[in-house]
Amino acid sequence: MLKQNDDASDTGERPEIRVLLERVLREGRAWAEAEAELTRLELGDLKRQALRATMLMAVGAAALLCMLLAFTQAAVALLALYMPVPAAAAIVGAVLAIVAGCCWILARRGAPYPRDSMLLRWLFHGGGDR
Repeated sequence: MLKQNDDASDTGERPEIRVLLERVLREGRAWAEAEAELTRLELGDLKRQALRATMLMAVGAAALLCMLLAFTQAAVALLALYMPVPAAAAIVGAVLAIVAGCCWILARRGAPYPRDSMLLRWLFHGGGDR
């Protein structure tokens, strides 16, 4: 809002266009700077959240890998009670390979891929141009 003593004289004159444009530019610049500062603060907060989530996912993935290794070792040790250790390890390895193959097949069927991706076409369809 225009203040009476800012741009107009006490006689009721209207402020000049130049004065109004300067005020608009000054206030627009202040608004843009305030918005830029707010954006910097919001992005800094998002960056910290993303870093925290990434670190937790890395720790979780490491724990999952350790758990899978422990269960694999326990399965080999359990089967080693009834057969030689190399045979028990081969059986556990074969079971894990079958599980991985089933997961690959299910992922192939369920995951859409872009038609123009040569890498995904090669991975999921053996290199053919279907």
